Amino acid sequence: LLFLTKPANVKGDESSSAGYLRKLTEGTDATNSTSSIALVDSRDLVNRGKPDSFIPYVRKEIEALISLSNEQGIAIAPKFVRMGFHDCVGICDGCIDLTHPQNAGLDIPIRALEPIVKKYAYEETGLSRADIWAIAALTGADVSQEKGKGKFHVDFDFSWTGRIDCEHTETVCYDRHGQEQSCSATRGPHRRMAKATYTTKEVLHYFSEEFGFDAWQAVALMGAHTLGRAHKKDSGYEGRWVEQNSDLGNYYYRGLVGGTENIESMIDSKRYWTGTFVKENRHQWVDQKGLMMLDVDIALVRDFGDYIHPGTGEVTCQFHSHSESTKYDEKKVQCPFAKETGPIVAKYKQDEEKWLVDFKDVFELLLVHGYDTSNPKDCGDLTCVLGKGNVASKSGKSKVASKSGKGKSKGGSKGKSGKGKGGPQST
Repeated sequence: LLFLTKPANVKGDESSSAGYLRKLTEGTDATNSTSSIALVDSRDLVNRGKPDSFIPYVRKEIEALISLSNEQGIAIAPKFVRMGFHDCVGICDGCIDLTHPQNAGLDIPIRALEPIVKKYAYEETGLSRADIWAIAALTGADVSQEKGKGKFHVDFDFSWTGRIDCEHTETVCYDRHGQEQSCSATRGPHRRMAKATYTTKEVLHYFSEEFGFDAWQAVALMGAHTLGRAHKKDSGYEGRWVEQNSDLGNYYYRGLVGGTENIESMIDSKRYWTGTFVKENRHQWVDQKGLMMLDVDIALVRDFGDYIHPGTGEVTCQFHSHSESTKYDEKKVQCPFAKETGPIVAKYKQDEEKWLVDFKDVFELLLVHGYDTSNPKDCGDLTCVLGKGNVASKSGKSKVASKSGKGKSKGGSKGKSGKGKGGPQST
């Protein structure tokens, strides 16, 4: 009920907000625009004194921003999910290096959130820019779930505050020329991002070394590719992973494997993924529907590590061995089945509810990366404050504690249907 009307002390009108997100995509300056999605003046809430007082307001404004973006055909929710991942490589610190090619396009969600960050991220609220980015990532995933009678739904909970923005730490940031510069939201530290060309072994190694994730968690997180699309102007790749790319469902896995857990059946998929180059050194896979996958996606079901050219990235084995494929090449061998990750992909293809629960668990883990969750502090009704210290990347395991501080795993949480499927093991 708090959000049904806009208080009189909030500036802005419909005419000034209608083009806000459109300006972002056109590259014009929108930072001085005043958006009508500002539903409450946060200064009126300062006397409440805890982050829990502000989080519902922040989330509601982000939901309104997503709704506005949908009306304008921009679909910013997937961008918030992507931003959450990229921000938490190394540590979640509200800073992304936009000079890094793999971060191209993230200026849109960063700039879209600027009015909300300016409004809520200050000492009295107990929220940082990194906290607000994490709320946006969780909200983006939450509202993207398919709606309808009987649809399974999980709650993406924001349970932790206390993330520290990079400019308030001893983090060192550099410009595109390698010169040291001041850190900021768009000039974050250089970090090792995941590559689109990873093989099966490489993708598992990356998620294990960077986040401490096991194979189940890595495969579950990759399902985020269900949302959004790749743009040639940003990444050099082009296309959608799935047809229903605005719905958070298991469509990604349906496109990679066949119908049962039997390995022969999984390999016998009716999707004919064919390797091609979008441009030089940008190898991707396309199917008969015009959808696409990156090498790192195909690597979850095909172990092509011995068949990839180190210079060009070309994969010299083929996805399918069936001659009925229009792209079948009898001179190429079939890429071996990825035995460690392929059965996981098949499980998620068969059981969407399990994937949603597992994805929620690992995504929430991701969004506290680099912080100590083993000793929660200052717990309120909604959140606890994170402890300092990069405990996840060194040990290979992420510590996730319940609000009681007993180190309870968040795996196995329940969706709204009450069917607890059990997530990937996490400690």
